[in-house]
Amino acid sequence: MPEEKITIYPSNWLMMAGIIGFLEVFSRCKNLFKVNDYELKINFKKLKKDFFDIYFEYIKDKNVSLQAFYNNSRIANNAPKKSNGTIDINETKKLFIESVIESNYKCFFCNERNAIARDGKPVILDESHFTPLSASQDTFQNMFWEGKSNLFLCLPCELIIYCAAFAFTKVGNSYYFINAPATIKEVKEINNVWGEWFGNQNQADETRVFQNSIIEVLKLAEKMKAKWSIQNISIIKLEGEQNTFDVYTMNISEDVANAMRKMMQAYPNSLKKVYDIFLYYVYERKPLYSFVDTIFYGFLTKEKMKVKESKLEKYIQGKLLLIGRKGINNIKDLLFFLKFQKEVENMENNFINDAFEEGGELQKNLFGRQGINAKKTIERFTYKFLEALRRQDSGDLSYQLIRFYQNFEKRQIPQFFVNVLKDKSSLSQIGYAFLLGLNSYNEFKSSSETKNDQNDQSEEVENIENTEQEEE
Repeated sequence: MPEEKITIYPSNWLMMAGIIGFLEVFSRCKNLFKVNDYELKINFKKLKKDFFDIYFEYIKDKNVSLQAFYNNSRIANNAPKKSNGTIDINETKKLFIESVIESNYKCFFCNERNAIARDGKPVILDESHFTPLSASQDTFQNMFWEGKSNLFLCLPCELIIYCAAFAFTKVGNSYYFINAPATIKEVKEINNVWGEWFGNQNQADETRVFQNSIIEVLKLAEKMKAKWSIQNISIIKLEGEQNTFDVYTMNISEDVANAMRKMMQAYPNSLKKVYDIFLYYVYERKPLYSFVDTIFYGFLTKEKMKVKESKLEKYIQGKLLLIGRKGINNIKDLLFFLKFQKEVENMENNFINDAFEEGGELQKNLFGRQGINAKKTIERFTYKFLEALRRQDSGDLSYQLIRFYQNFEKRQIPQFFVNVLKDKSSLSQIGYAFLLGLNSYNEFKSSSETKNDQNDQSEEVENIENTEQEEE
């Protein structure tokens, strides 16, 4: 039988859920256990004596009903003994603890201790409750090696799994648990944060809610200095009424995960309307330069664009154009996406702010020299430079910069521009930041100051339609 003091490891999501649930149930019994980063040390001799007294006292104090969870978990197979309709703790102890013997099989979940047997049969996790096919060795023998299940359980692992229900978050008739490659305490905190956030969301698009919830958890996880990545995340869903089991997995590359950890706290509130589109770009690994480009183009043409909002709202790029057209209070907020992309690409340069400030200084200088006519000078340069930036044409970009800087006496092109024109890896980051700074003035353009080519606008929307239809 197990020694007086044993160690439990979160070897899979079910054991992690069991450990998290155990910490919830036995939170007041610090003398029973000690939790480290990746292990739970238990005084098992004392736990066997007090387990069911504390367990059922917790259920009574919290006034919780686990019937729906029982319908889709292996603890339904060993329901507590009852007498006159009430739980008989002494009889339950006899069933679970006193009547067991050791078998010759190793426990599947710890691979250290011998599994137990009841009534002459080894105790096995009933996998029918955790597979979409409801496969068990009695119904689908060919699902298992030689027709036999190897999911044997030792007594400590069985009792830990018995606590798994309390790690799940109940939403409606379903139960959810999120597992991540993190420490035990971090996974516990992640589930607490995630449960609170998820419970308040519209579940019409469950997958999107999952994605957004991970980001919300990530923001708060950074505050507690969690050292986890967004790889191999699993969200386990148990459907109480339908008796189904689903696992949603999310795998985000380490570079994107690192960028999220560092940057998500700074996401601009003024651009919450495109948060879902931003996540789409991130999950699909689409460069955010085109994201910024589209919003910026909407900003540039906000006085000239005559296309109806209802038509633009049908497309992702159209929604971005609309944000630029009417939703930016501070154009500097777009620097967030350039910095995020820099983190994803692990760029070493830190000149995004410098480029934005340089553009702002030139704008002020030009207004001081030319007055209101500076708008036309900036606009002409912006469209030409933007087109060259989209093509990544360093030759044309150099030519446009040289011509533009001729408007300023004794002002040289900054060295960071010279460097990125030679090395295109940072060209988009610096180029867009410079244009954002150059166009950051808050004065309103009147439609009489600039001419609008309506055919260009129609062509822009047509291109949006064609591009997104091709992607579908």
